[in-house]
Amino acid sequence: MNMIMGGTSRGGRHLTLLAARISKLYRVEAGEPTYLTLEKTAETVIAEATDRDFFRHLPRATACDLVGGKYKRIPAWPKIHTLVIVCHRIAGKSNLPISPLDRADAFSCCETE
Repeated sequence: MNMIMGGTSRGGRHLTLLAARISKLYRVEAGEPTYLTLEKTAETVIAEATDRDFFRHLPRATACDLVGGKYKRIPAWPKIHTLVIVCHRIAGKSNLPISPLDRADAFSCCETE
């Protein structure tokens, strides 16, 4: 069940869009990997990154909260970015199709100010 705060405000709309994109990316595009898989893949992605400022560690609890929409305001961009890159990595290794609308830059509308 999605726990985000909806509402009619601009922030509520962004939260709803973000939750929907993350859910689709995780469930459809990445094939619902385990949270442990997300955590381990994030470690690999971060270790390989040349600019680590755009990434954050993704403990299982954090991944669960992001995927489940358990936040009241938009999470920090590096957390979202990490989850998107990790899901794309998993989808690519699994030969799952990735929708063009779910590229990492499609989430840029949700960056915090």
